[in-house]
Amino acid sequence: EPPSNSVMSVRVLALTVVSSVLSVQCTGTGSHSTDRFHPSLIGLSKTLRSIEAVQDVHSPTSEMSESRGVPPGQNTSTRQGIIDTAYKLLESHRLEGTRWGMPYHFYRPANTKYSNSQWLWDSGSHQIVWSRRNCSNAVLDLSTMLQMQEPSGFIPEMIFWNSTMPPVGQRYRDGRTSGISQMPVLAFSLRSIHRCTNDTALLRRFVPQLVQYWRWWSDERDVRGNGLVSVLHGWESGLDASPLYDAAFGLKHPGPVTPALYLELYPKFDELQGNYAAKYHWNRTAIIARDKAPPLNSMDDSWFFVEDVGVNAVLIRGWEILGDLASATGNASLEQECHETADRLTAALVSECWDPERERFVTWWREPTGGWVTTEVEAVQSLFPLMLNLSGGLRDAVVRHLTNTSKFWTEYPIPSVARDQPTFTPTFTEAADLMWRGPSWGFPNWFVLEGLLRHASDAPALAEVAAELVRRWVAAVETGGIWEMWDPLTGEGAGVPGLGMSTLIVDAMARLSDRF
Repeated sequence: EPPSNSVMSVRVLALTVVSSVLSVQCTGTGSHSTDRFHPSLIGLSKTLRSIEAVQDVHSPTSEMSESRGVPPGQNTSTRQGIIDTAYKLLESHRLEGTRWGMPYHFYRPANTKYSNSQWLWDSGSHQIVWSRRNCSNAVLDLSTMLQMQEPSGFIPEMIFWNSTMPPVGQRYRDGRTSGISQMPVLAFSLRSIHRCTNDTALLRRFVPQLVQYWRWWSDERDVRGNGLVSVLHGWESGLDASPLYDAAFGLKHPGPVTPALYLELYPKFDELQGNYAAKYHWNRTAIIARDKAPPLNSMDDSWFFVEDVGVNAVLIRGWEILGDLASATGNASLEQECHETADRLTAALVSECWDPERERFVTWWREPTGGWVTTEVEAVQSLFPLMLNLSGGLRDAVVRHLTNTSKFWTEYPIPSVARDQPTFTPTFTEAADLMWRGPSWGFPNWFVLEGLLRHASDAPALAEVAAELVRRWVAAVETGGIWEMWDPLTGEGAGVPGLGMSTLIVDAMARLSDRF
């Protein structure tokens, strides 16, 4: 996810200059409205990209910490301490008020680093956790987000309810929201809310809105026409710098995280967003309609199409959940649509993404020439299809990768990249601020737990795998406290302390309360 305004000063200046010039050229007439830009602008872009990246590496900031101890104010030495600390943190993230004539009540990701904005999958995690203690907070958070849903069904990654100025790369039309979406987790959130409230009136209100959002993904993002959806940015999955995206970002020989790799990769995130805004004015239809990348000698560096198997698995599981929730309202036709769509897309995912030679699920990305190829990297997203209605053979193959100690079954799982991959970097450092390249995170653990528990009735041994996963997750929190992420080998926390998404441990413990 992008950094907050306080570490954006040089990046804002750089992209403001480049975006302003690009906007003039993109909206002009004659030769200035073509895909080609003056060579001096290309040099300016690269220079500013380097300056902004160096600023991020060397800028002193208290927003992230490399300290590995339990953060001050957290008491995570016991299970009850973890629960109490989690809700104390969430409550400290609350933001309320009125903007654009609409009331808002939501929980920012953390008190530092991230802007005072509502972030889609972060809010989804907060809603799940609040549903274990205070249903009203979960409902208010979801209601706040859905106020900004567009007629197409689109729900943005970020809503700038409480931000004085959204980051330049995120600006979208009137500055209210970002122009991309994010990991579609809200069906899981609504299921948690329903379990808490048992209120069918809430389902009748929210289910149609979420179904519309799920339809949007299929309507807009089925780029290949195979049923699977593509993301247009690493931020859109939430797994920003995952090595799964290295090829799509043009990295040729990535290895472990270093400051040099950061200098090469991170500026591409802002540049991609900036070009979407300046060149295409966030017309996603035009962005998606292209059949090959813009010329290399233009400044339009905006080619990124990834059929992330993890995003697709979450989306398909969401269709199943929405079908179940529609059934609870008595809406048989909507229930049928959701379940039939889930079945169709599960078959498509297995057909397209199961690699029998690697014996795992893979992700596809689109080359600059327009062709589609699979990625070599084995990342945590390859485990997410465990949530789906898989055959016993495919289910067992995914579990074998999960429980393989040379891959994902570490002392404090689940690493965001398999341990045997050359890009695996278990320890996060601020000097090389690239996330999702090794450390463990809350939502991936939660997705895999969802899959294990789904199949436990048919394969009882998976209930114990699920319990052991949560035990190790708890051990990481007991060891280092609640952080943004943690080292899968040592359990030491890293990034920003108190990230709300990491409080998903509360829901995980509750789902396996009979084993604790």
